[in-house]
Amino acid sequence: MNCINYVCKCFKHYADFKGRANRCEFWSFLIFCEIITSILIILDNHVCPESWHHGFIGLILESFSSGYSIPYLLHWYEQHPDIPEGFGIITLIWTIIIMLPCIALSVRRMHDINMSGWFVIVAYIPLIGWGWFFIYSLLRGSEEENNYGPKPVAEKCCAPGL
Repeated sequence: MNCINYVCKCFKHYADFKGRANRCEFWSFLIFCEIITSILIILDNHVCPESWHHGFIGLILESFSSGYSIPYLLHWYEQHPDIPEGFGIITLIWTIIIMLPCIALSVRRMHDINMSGWFVIVAYIPLIGWGWFFIYSLLRGSEEENNYGPKPVAEKCCAPGL
């Protein structure tokens, strides 16, 4: 299965919190989302630069999409007044679209290593949570059927080593 198929699979199962997601599916989707988000931020800045600031809601969604805490983002924007705060309406819409698929995929990724999907909440603890979730998302899934279902079908991954 190539990267595009994994991305399509994630959107197809956008609200599926059951089952398992292997590392390749997880990282293919996240990298795809980061690339699209980066492109949309640039597009937002050029198409509608006046809509960059969206207040607290924008910061919450930016925190979700970037993984940084809201206090960190507020402090960072204070230190860099030349950088627009938040992001534009196009990126805001994209972030809302990918929010549920990202959460569902993260839950399925935790299931693959035989952990409860509730451990995804740990990722929202600044620094410690990000590191913890990153390390656990890199772990190889259970080789056999676990509490959350059978092992995902082993298919060729688009990223070497995953």
